[in-house]
Amino acid sequence: MSSRHLRDDRFEGHCSTSIDRVPLNRSSNTAAGRRVRHRPVAPQETIILLSMSDEVVERTTRLVWGFDDRVRAAPAGSWSNPAPCEGWTARDVVTHVGNNLFGIAAGLTASGEPRRIAADDDIATAWDDAREQFLGALASGDLSTSLPGPFGPMPAEQLIGRLIATDVLVHTWDLARAVGGDDRLDAEAVSGAYSGLKPMDEMIRRPGVFGPKVEPPAGADEQAEFLCFLGRHV
Repeated sequence: MSSRHLRDDRFEGHCSTSIDRVPLNRSSNTAAGRRVRHRPVAPQETIILLSMSDEVVERTTRLVWGFDDRVRAAPAGSWSNPAPCEGWTARDVVTHVGNNLFGIAAGLTASGEPRRIAADDDIATAWDDAREQFLGALASGDLSTSLPGPFGPMPAEQLIGRLIATDVLVHTWDLARAVGGDDRLDAEAVSGAYSGLKPMDEMIRRPGVFGPKVEPPAGADEQAEFLCFLGRHV
């Protein structure tokens, strides 16, 4: 079974959520090389599952377009600016997010080896390609497909809704800070991501996910608390 690592060693650290491995050319009913049996789903459960999938698609699509807004607003000479993540530049942030999206798109569509953004690629053009591949796969792919993530195999719906969406959200702030853009995040998305991550506090403190949280400043709003929870200094 063909697979490839999606982690880029340059981007492994407390600021990144890298998808460890996305197997390619895999049917939607396999996980970690094993066939998975699904119990019959009652009609009412089907309605709930469809509703959950629709919410993940809508929310993640909105967050990807929010990141896209910051890419488009970035001044031409700002890609080498330092980002809040130690050792990263603005370009590194876009490369990391884009490569994650390429990997998920390849996993959902079983389309072969995912594209990787090269050092000499035009970053805005490469980002456009990543965005379009991912959103196309998100809209048409089977979100019950099992894809390995940082904590082991997960249904694509959970991997995207919990980790990829949060990764895009927090890196939207990173990119905005790096290029001098709008660093206010969608308040509803922040609240949902923060409440979802709090119970996973210990689980996410590992290399390739998130490092130690920092103490928020006095009077911090929810966005600042969320960012400090993910190791950012605001």
